[in-house]
Amino acid sequence: MTTATRRAILGAIACTPALAVWYAPQPAAAAPAPDAVSALWEQYKAARTAWEALPDDCEYMLDKHPLGVSMDDADYGMIDAVALSPKSVAMKLRRVFMAMVSRDWADRFAMGEDTPEHREQLKLCDLYEEILWSAIDDLERMGGEA
Repeated sequence: MTTATRRAILGAIACTPALAVWYAPQPAAAAPAPDAVSALWEQYKAARTAWEALPDDCEYMLDKHPLGVSMDDADYGMIDAVALSPKSVAMKLRRVFMAMVSRDWADRFAMGEDTPEHREQLKLCDLYEEILWSAIDDLERMGGEA
């Protein structure tokens, strides 16, 4: 391609507003905003861990106890919180996985306790629960800051 041809193409691009915007130099990406999903997930995990540490004979009803309220607040907050990365989407799906499977091992697994025993339990799950966890793994492999 000759210099004249290149100039003609670039001139045509510059005269076409949509293409001029498309090919215009882009500013450097700004630092990502803090992700509300990550904060809500951490809030949920902290309250859940504290709840599990209470004595078994604790007579508090979960929905009335401050830790239960904190978990509910985190759950409801995730509905409107916008995930800004694949990792944040995975956090929301981890919470869905916990509710779907509804077993202690699944709760610990979803909250980060990844053991060979948990992976074996996962193989015994319903097909759709396995697909859900596979999607979580995929999203986390994609990375990105939460």
